[in-house]
Amino acid sequence: VDEAAPLRISLSMPPAFDGISGSFKDWLRRYEQCALAAGWSTQQQAERLGLYLKEPFLSGWDAYAKKVNFEEDKKSLLKIFDHVRPHRALKQFQELRWSKGQHPALYAAALQRHLNRYYTKEKFPELSEADRTKNMEEMIIDRLKADLPPMVRFQLLLKEPKNLKEACIMCDSVLALDDVNPNTMVETPAKVATAAGVLGSQPADDSTDTLTKADAKRIEQKLC
Repeated sequence: VDEAAPLRISLSMPPAFDGISGSFKDWLRRYEQCALAAGWSTQQQAERLGLYLKEPFLSGWDAYAKKVNFEEDKKSLLKIFDHVRPHRALKQFQELRWSKGQHPALYAAALQRHLNRYYTKEKFPELSEADRTKNMEEMIIDRLKADLPPMVRFQLLLKEPKNLKEACIMCDSVLALDDVNPNTMVETPAKVATAAGVLGSQPADDSTDTLTKADAKRIEQKLC
């Protein structure tokens, strides 16, 4: 019986970091995953990091990294290369836009990355972790309502998701409908409530008209 051949993983390291194509934190996460998949030790990760940095990051790495323990170097370099002032992080959050076809959860994650840099313990020492999470989720859900197609917004207004995960599931369910697209315009709240009912758990019956009127009224109040 032939012995099983050893598993070989062939992958490419990320392009050298130049500070233009994205954040250092995101790039470093990719570098670390590729290095681990290649079987590099923490010392090898630390020693070889400079091979994948362009100036001026290469000079910064050479000056501040000890090149022995990757985790220690990572903490030091993130403070230097990935420092974003809170007001800048908030601006990046406000400027980010949803792209047609992008999964709502991915868009929410991108928004959350910026808010994580804004809601720091240094800037908001009085906030508990629970309050911080609640504030961020509310801000992100508001962006989902504002940026995604109108039908998605009305679904979120109608169903009132309890958390961000639930909101993303709702958004994805609405976007999955064939007739929903960024140009969809809704004429009346009643029509919105009727369409949103497709995603509800209650079966259609004689009370549908009554429910639709009530839901339409709720939406009108929220839009005022």
